This record gives sequence, structure tokens and C-alpha cells, in this order.
Amino acid sequence: MKNGPAKEKSLLVGKPLRVPDINVFTLFKNRSKVNACKVICRCHEDILTFSQLLNESEIYAKAFMELGVKHGDIVPLCVVPSCVAVTLFFALNRIGAVSTFLNATAGTEEIGRYIQQFSSNIFIYSFGVNLNINSLYEKSNLINTVIIGESKKDTKKLKCVKDKLQFYMGNHSADDKSIEISEFYKLGQKSLLAVSQYSGKAVPAFIAYTSGTTGEPKSILLSNENIIAEMIALKKSSLMQYGPQGNSLQVVPFNYPYGFIISVLFPIFVGKTAALTPGLTGENTAEYLEMYKPKYISAIPPFYKSLLRDKKVCKMDLSFIRYAVSGGDIITKSEIEHINAFFKERGSKGRLLNGSGNGEGAGSLTNPIALFEKYNIDSIGKPIYGLSVKFIDENGNIVNRNQKGRFCFAGKNVMLGYYDDEVKTRTVKHIDNDGIEWFHTDTYGYMDKDNWIYFGGRERRFFITYDSSGSPYKVYCDHVQNMIKQHNSVADCAVVQCPDEKRYFIPIAFVVLKNGEWMTVKKEVNEICLRELQSCAMPVEYIKIERLPVSSAGKIDYIRIEELAKEKRKR
Repeated sequence: MKNGPAKEKSLLVGKPLRVPDINVFTLFKNRSKVNACKVICRCHEDILTFSQLLNESEIYAKAFMELGVKHGDIVPLCVVPSCVAVTLFFALNRIGAVSTFLNATAGTEEIGRYIQQFSSNIFIYSFGVNLNINSLYEKSNLINTVIIGESKKDTKKLKCVKDKLQFYMGNHSADDKSIEISEFYKLGQKSLLAVSQYSGKAVPAFIAYTSGTTGEPKSILLSNENIIAEMIALKKSSLMQYGPQGNSLQVVPFNYPYGFIISVLFPIFVGKTAALTPGLTGENTAEYLEMYKPKYISAIPPFYKSLLRDKKVCKMDLSFIRYAVSGGDIITKSEIEHINAFFKERGSKGRLLNGSGNGEGAGSLTNPIALFEKYNIDSIGKPIYGLSVKFIDENGNIVNRNQKGRFCFAGKNVMLGYYDDEVKTRTVKHIDNDGIEWFHTDTYGYMDKDNWIYFGGRERRFFITYDSSGSPYKVYCDHVQNMIKQHNSVADCAVVQCPDEKRYFIPIAFVVLKNGEWMTVKKEVNEICLRELQSCAMPVEYIKIERLPVSSAGKIDYIRIEELAKEKRKR
């Protein structure tokens, strides 16, 4: 009996990617000579050109050096998107320091933990962020804080955004240890120090954040090489080539790789204008679209779905939208078709596609808008240039094409590791028999014969919600459940997403009591969640249930529980 043809394994070895031995600043400095777009960054009416970036980043670099920042130091920035924030990143990169954007909506305790973890003695923050600066001084090694103040240009254009910006940048009385950004700039202007260039690609450059398997943010340490490799790979793979000008809308906050590396650095690198959105909410999306008329949009599912409900957007001419990509979570095929029809009815030739990425891989791993390729609505794209991918079974063996497995990748864009956490790093980075280091994701899927990748689920359940300030946040359901189960009177718990008009999704908790009085237990469980969770991950409602429904396989039936949550919310 003859054997059938051997099945091809789902392994793709990427083409060699050459990364110059320079830092990110030098890469962009070289690009400035041929850049197609004079304005590289916009924040409302405030603009940043390449010449301004080169000049002002040197001045800020000197100011940092005057305050004692040196090669290898980590400088946290708790700021809203702005042109000066972008410039500060490049200033720190010039002197070999590591910048990190913290969650601008986080509380003093969380921000303090990062400042202590990074042993930082300087901290940058925006006017009006909800922080107790004196408390940060008391609990850390901080010597100086620099305040980014309000720009009149930032509040002039958008009426709806003005109040939000006032929240971030409004009335503030600086203490004796704080320096306003204008004074910080003057410090650099007066400095006689020479900016030392650290050009090695292996030098750490940036710390970004992502939620891990437990739902707790992990600090992702990226080198110059990781970021540069991502820039070059995306440029070689994408339709966002050097040339045609256009605004690229930043939707996701800077603390995520998708928000800064993909939505800000990459558009600048390929000659576009990064259009920044401080204060973006579901209520002012139309105003940002009208102001920027973005040709390119890299956003998350809630952003695109909110367009369908926005009365102002429904009346707009959207012909300016040409390229729209969604990341962070999956939009179903039917939802994409609905959004594409919405675009077409309003004059846009743009077609939405799902992308896929990991912060540990510098933000984006697949490119749905691939060069010279057909439109594939079912796929999350093809691997970017230089990326090696494979899909493996539970024993680590590579599965066949069109067979579901765990998504793994290797390349020069893979992070150095989780900051100061070798144990967590070793759980996701594995070296095979050929000496290749692979990053193992928690995503499942498969790859067809033409290298299109298809999503097949995740190990962990999460959904995207918006917090009170309008910033997107991933809620990991199992993490919230674990917090609730800390209470001795809780026998079991299930946390699920429930649709919400304003926040897209909200968390609902179903609790099975072991003993105790329900109202007392509920109050104490809520106190645990208040202490352990970010506000947007807090269950909106706790529902007592006798037992959790299970599927025919004996597992918790989360789909049924989501239906119960919808029914409860309708009442």
C-alpha cells in the first residue's frame, strides 16, 4: 500500500533581517534626510518636525544629563500623548537611557511600585494626573520630578476634548522639588555638557507593558535592535511605504507597544505623520477624525465598533480612511463586513482587517495589509519580514499546515526579557535543538500553504474595556476570579464580559457561596477587588448563584454565563 504525500509542517523560517549597529535615534536621524512628511507628529495644533526633533531632543538630553541621568538609567514618564513626550523618548535614547511610559490613569501606589522597581531618581508626569507626588518622594529614591504643562495649542481646537485635557494638564501647584518642562528645557539650553552617543543595537532602549497570564502587567525590556528590527520588518512587509503623506491615528496609550512603537514610531519611520489623541473617548472620536482626517488607523475593536454607534461619525464623509487595522483582540468576520460596509457607504475605500502581535515581539507580528497580496478577511495576516513562525502541539512538536497549534515566533524583534524577572522570561522563551530561541505565545491557530495565519483561540479569557478616562484596558477574567476566590466564604466564581453602551464591555462576577451571609461576603469581596484590581477591572455587579453551569465536557460553560449576565443586566 502506497503512502500518501508527506504533509508540510507549519514552520516558516523568515528571511535574514539585517539590523545596523545603531540606536533608534540614529535610525530616525538618517531617515530625516529623505522623509516625505515635513510634520512627523501632531498633537491637536501642536506640531513636531524632524528638525525640531533633532534640535530639541539634544537640548532635553543635556537637561537629563544635568540632573544626573546616565547610560542605563530608567526614566519613567506618566504622561498623556504629546509631541514633547515623543521628543523625550528620543532624548533619553541619545544618551543610552531607558524610557518607559507608565499608565497615565494608574494610581499613586502602582506608579510608586514601578519607580521603586526601576530605582529611578527622576520622574516625568503631566499636569493633573491623579498622583500624590509627595508620597512618591517618601517611598522612593526620587530626587527630581519634571512636569509637562498645558499647551494652549492643545486645548484650542477640540471643544469636547478640552475638559479632558484640563483633567490631565489643568491647575497644578508645583512643589519645591518639581521642575516645569519649560525650566527643564532652559536647563538643557544653558548646559555645556556634550551628549554622549550610545549607538549599540544591543543597548536596552524601552520598557513597554502587557498583561500576562495572570492579568498583571509585565515589564517588557526592549533593545534598540528589537525596535529597529520591527521598523525595518514592517516597512518591508507593509503598504505603508515611504512616500505618500498622511496622518496615522494613534488610539492606544503609549504604555503599550501597539500604542507607541506601532502607532507613533512606525508611521514616522515610513514618512507619515503620527496624529496623537490625548483625551480620546467614545464621545469625541468624531472630532478627532474631523481634525486629523487620518489615512491610516491602527486601533482596537472597541474603537471601530464605536464608530457604528456614533451619530456624528454616521453623518461624516470618511473617504480619507484608506488603511484600517485592528489589534489587541479579534473582530469577527461578520463584524468586519459590517464595518467595511459602513466605510463604503461614507465614501471610504478602506477595508478593515485583523492583525496580530505581542508586546514581547515589539508590537506587531503579522501584517494583514501585505504587499501584493489579496484581501483575506478570514486571516490575521502573514508573518512580517524576517520573522520565523511555527505552530506546536502540547508536546512541543511542530504540527502540519492547517492543523491547530500554539503560535511561536523567533526573530530580532523578540524582547530581551521581562525586566528583572528571569523566571517569567524562561517560561516563554525556549531554545530548540538548532539553537534558535522561540517565544511561545498563549495564542492558538494555524497556517495554510500560502503562509496566511488564522486565529484559533487563547489559553486565557480576556476582553477590552474602557476606564473612566476613556483609555482602553484588557481585563483578564481568570485574574479577577482569583482575587474573588481569596475570600474564605467563596466556593467558586466565574467572571465574564457583558456588553455596555459606554465601556464596550464590563466585568460581571457570578459567585457560589461556601458559607456566610451574602451581603457581608459581597462587601468584603468588593474590598478585596478594590485593593487588588485596577478600577476598570472591578466587577460592576456581583451575582449570587447556586452553581456554575457546565458544558457537556464538564467544564464551566462561560458562554451560558455570558448569556445569564446579559439577561440580568436587561432587567
